[in-house]
Amino acid sequence: MVVNIWAAYLCRTNSDSWFLPTFFGEHARLNQDPSAVHVSMASTIVHCRLQRFHRRLKHCVQIFIPLHDEITNHWFLLVMKLKDKIAELWDFVPELTSLNRRIEIARATMLLLQTVFASAMSKSSDVYYNFPSFRLSFPEGNPTTYNKYDSGIYIMMQMKCYSDKWFEGYNSEVMRSAVALEIVNNQSNELLKSVITAAMKGKGFEEGGYNSTETTQANVVVATEVVASECDKATSIIHEKSPNGWKCRSHRKRKSRV
Repeated sequence: MVVNIWAAYLCRTNSDSWFLPTFFGEHARLNQDPSAVHVSMASTIVHCRLQRFHRRLKHCVQIFIPLHDEITNHWFLLVMKLKDKIAELWDFVPELTSLNRRIEIARATMLLLQTVFASAMSKSSDVYYNFPSFRLSFPEGNPTTYNKYDSGIYIMMQMKCYSDKWFEGYNSEVMRSAVALEIVNNQSNELLKSVITAAMKGKGFEEGGYNSTETTQANVVVATEVVASECDKATSIIHEKSPNGWKCRSHRKRKSRV
């Protein structure tokens, strides 16, 4: 869920780069698994809020898709570079025993991308991409780590700082705190005050002791602990408090194509 919050915030600040939620890769994996219940294209469009990209493919430069290897509980990143027709696979804990499986996950995701956006490439005036035919590339300078617990942090930072060497001098504890602070302090977080208040109460602060102008960084870190511990509960809140422009309202008629 934290990765999805991060991707949603990045979508607000980048007009030519798209950041898809983790649900997209999950749907692609399920559709390739003969033992799983397949997910309909309409369900994928709604669940991943892809309506916000309708008829905008020609303006897109790259698409970031976080992927999850359930066997090893590991996150890696697929970056579709549209102009170059390259699919970059960023794997921060590369393992030879997992390589083929992760490539299959990436290819299944590229195939779903083609299916979902087919209607946006049907007119003669549309730009056309054959996503499954993109050359799969393992970028030079791909940062690696032996810390398997930080793969989520790695893909989040790579999504934000794609062209920068953010990993130099990497410190797990410092980076986790920085990411948590950035999520909670983001201007799009409409629940900032209530989350901090709840955290302060949980830590023994007296009710009414919160003052937004005097909140210390330590209190914000406390707030992030609440966010992390109640991640599942936050799902409904995220749907209700999504940044404007891609909020999915159930009382509106949902379109089944992008």
